[in-house]
Amino acid sequence: MNFLVTLLAASSALTYIACTALLVTKRWNVFAGNRWIGVAAVAAFVLARAYPQSILAAVASLVFIAALLSVVRHATNALAAILAAVPFATMLLVVDRPFFPEPAATQFQQATIALLCAPGPIAIAAAVISRRRET
Repeated sequence: MNFLVTLLAASSALTYIACTALLVTKRWNVFAGNRWIGVAAVAAFVLARAYPQSILAAVASLVFIAALLSVVRHATNALAAILAAVPFATMLLVVDRPFFPEPAATQFQQATIALLCAPGPIAIAAAVISRRRET
C-alpha cells in the first residue's frame, strides 16, 4: 500500500475513534442507533471472531447491517449518516466480490479501499466548515 492510502486510511480510523469518543463523552449529540441492536452487534462480532467458520459470521453481518441502517435512517447529522453508511457499503462490496470474475473483483477491492479511506477527508472537511460557520 502506498503512503497516501495509508495516510487516508489512518485518518479514517482516527475519525471513527474521535467520533466514538465524542459519543461516549456525550459531546456529540447524534442518534447512535438502538442500544439493544448495538449490544447485539458487538456480541455477534465477538462470537463471529471466536468462531470464524460458522454461521455466526453471517448472523453478525446481518445484525451489523440492522444496526447501521438504524443509524443512517434516523441520523440528524450528515457526518453521522456518512460514518454509518461507509461500513454498510463496505460490507456489501466485500460480500459481493467473490461472485464476480477477476477484473470486476479487483475493481470491487479498489472501491472498498477507496470507500474505507473516505471518512477521514470528509470529517476534516466537515470540521473546517463547522469552524468557518462559528467565526
